[in-house]
Amino acid sequence: MPDSTAKNFAIPTTLANVNPAPIARGSAVATRALIRNTGAVMVFVGYAPEDVANSDGPGAGAFRIAPGDSDVFVMMPMQVLYAIGAGLGGRVS
Repeated sequence: MPDSTAKNFAIPTTLANVNPAPIARGSAVATRALIRNTGAVMVFVGYAPEDVANSDGPGAGAFRIAPGDSDVFVMMPMQVLYAIGAGLGGRVS
């Protein structure tokens, strides 16, 4: 089993017309990722960029993580998690 790692990311805001940030990538096997919102704003996390950032705001596939909260995501092999913040100052770990 691979070792656990911790990384910190500053993520883009929904206030700008930008793409969501990739924050985790699955390995060759199913992977669990604990995502903690360490910033000051609500964070939206999803398995596809269009889930968290589109012209109408976060879609039905977006998971909301409040500041200070965390959630666990299970990723299929090589699947990617994306995140975007509801305002300036979005950070996840």
